[in-house]
Amino acid sequence: MPLFGKKSKSAEGGLQLMPYMQLKEILCKRKVVGATVAYDGSLILLAVEQKDVKVPFPIFEQPGWASFPETKSRDAYKAWLLRIDDSVRQDVEVAVLDNAFPYVDAFPDGSFIVASARCRYDGHSGELNASIYDQNGAPQKQICLGDGINDVAVSSASLIWTSYFDEGVFGNFGWGGGNSPPPIGAHGLVCFDREGRQVWQYPNLEDGVEYSIDDCYAMTIANDEVWLCFYSDFPLARIDSRKQIKYWNNKIAGASTIAVDADKVLLYGGYSEDKTRICVQQCSEDGQIRSVFEGKLQLPAADKFMSVKGRCGALHVITDDCWHKLSISDI
Repeated sequence: MPLFGKKSKSAEGGLQLMPYMQLKEILCKRKVVGATVAYDGSLILLAVEQKDVKVPFPIFEQPGWASFPETKSRDAYKAWLLRIDDSVRQDVEVAVLDNAFPYVDAFPDGSFIVASARCRYDGHSGELNASIYDQNGAPQKQICLGDGINDVAVSSASLIWTSYFDEGVFGNFGWGGGNSPPPIGAHGLVCFDREGRQVWQYPNLEDGVEYSIDDCYAMTIANDEVWLCFYSDFPLARIDSRKQIKYWNNKIAGASTIAVDADKVLLYGGYSEDKTRICVQQCSEDGQIRSVFEGKLQLPAADKFMSVKGRCGALHVITDDCWHKLSISDI
């Protein structure tokens, strides 16, 4: 299994991302439909057979009306959960999945979570849109994480941090309004234990915080601190282990990915021409923020799947055949 570990380098078209690990031989013709980097830096993949590559991404379409992602796949599919660092630590089969637009991560004990981005409230309860599998791929538990999920990240303490986009905050798919309960993601960020119990949620303005979350664009975990960048003011927010929140007045709008290394914060993405923008800022404890780097990132070629994640002091770009890694210290 080839490991590259080369530093990325500047090029005329922007910062060039170098391969870290080739995945083609590991996947053996399987296709990636979900990917992240776990709390310990290992790569987590959800892969399917090539014939099923579109199954986890069903869209409900009404002619002349809006289209919405489905909450479940129309057909069940077989999948594999992989955990990779310098070798393949786990490669386990899950016989039947129906998760749609799936997020995936792993727990310290080797078990996995797979969550659907959408979740309906049927008038009585919310769909159980997240499943936990043991280290051998056997189902353990189903839980409800709510609708409108933007990201899922598991901490070293086995807490499930879940961020939400605007529909998960303000309500859709039966959540909010009338006799329905408020959306689970109404606060923009919720922390669950692995039993699906809410153990913390981001406070409201009435609770004294400076900013409310309308749409959580970016989230990461760094040494069990949770970092966010969210609409509409796009502050940088750090939630420490005591659930104390500190803010920095960030001027970079629209970033979709965040990574943290000590006092340096990387933001990737933005609106329109800033879609591949990459910025590094230094955040001091007195609330000052200073730009260290700003440029464009040259993304690798990818026909289908691409996931961009910020974890463990680096930006990770995962495609069907390669894991690219850009450490903040290398910029």
